Amino acid sequence: MKSTLSRTLAVTTSALAVTLVAAACGNGGESGDGSSIRLGMNVDQAFDIAVTPKIAEEVGCFEAEGLDVSLVSFNGGSEAVQALSSGAVDVNSGNGFDVPSAVAKGLDIKAFSGIAQESSFVIIASPDGDVQSLEDLAGTSVGISRFGSTPDYVVRQASAAIGGADIEAVPLGGLAENQAALSRGDVDAFVWTVEVGTNLKEQGAGRVIASASDFIENDQHAALIATQSWLDGNPEAAESLASAYGCAIDWMQDPENRDRAVELTTGYLGLDPAVAERVYDLRTPALTPDGSIDAAGLETLSNALPELGLADTSPAVDDLYVSNEN
Repeated sequence: MKSTLSRTLAVTTSALAVTLVAAACGNGGESGDGSSIRLGMNVDQAFDIAVTPKIAEEVGCFEAEGLDVSLVSFNGGSEAVQALSSGAVDVNSGNGFDVPSAVAKGLDIKAFSGIAQESSFVIIASPDGDVQSLEDLAGTSVGISRFGSTPDYVVRQASAAIGGADIEAVPLGGLAENQAALSRGDVDAFVWTVEVGTNLKEQGAGRVIASASDFIENDQHAALIATQSWLDGNPEAAESLASAYGCAIDWMQDPENRDRAVELTTGYLGLDPAVAERVYDLRTPALTPDGSIDAAGLETLSNALPELGLADTSPAVDDLYVSNEN
């Protein structure tokens, strides 16, 4: 079951001219009402969450919808959700996992437009170690950021995918700590995003042995998230923002814009151009320009909360997202 926020969009074949992007978005001159939106991003250097809105700003999609958008970056989903619930930001570009986690804590937060359904998390092992495939993880230890995190969820799903094999999740903290533990041999692999996995592979310092999307069937990796009260009070702004994202993703997925988009991605992520190009090619097809939400994916994430120790019960899927299907 998927939900799609209604919009009128056509694929743009222009580059950076705002007038052409406005035409590509179709209803840009009509739906925008000059709304100001403070848009949070879970982290500043993740492709789906941060590159997409930055490109929307760069190519004029926000302006085409009559939106004045201020981008605010955070140090993870917990910090971003706290800012959202306190009103410090209006909307967050975050992980789908943030939604059931927040709702389980009593926060009235909902996803209202999807950014990507397939996960961008990967499992990274030593380039010269014995772990070379998902099946090789049986009986190993895998680094994660913390218990109850998305990487923790990925490890549990990986275990289930190989018949419930024992895989020890080891909470290590940030990226530097996980990389150091892998290089010392303290863990056999660790879970992080595709940007990191691709970069380490390019440097010869890591091997991507599996993508989470290979073994997680239903997922809602990234979405636009807001409180129900903001959505109730700003329905036109919410629809215009979702349309601006669709406009940006259409632009990104147009082959004629690839070179410019890769150039922008390189600058936004601070990666070597070859790495940025690879990340762009891997993640751009996963973006959803129609804003579709995989309700089954959100339900899967919600059902994982008790096992992860984040909630006693799983929030109902209808409490996790806004359906705009007629």
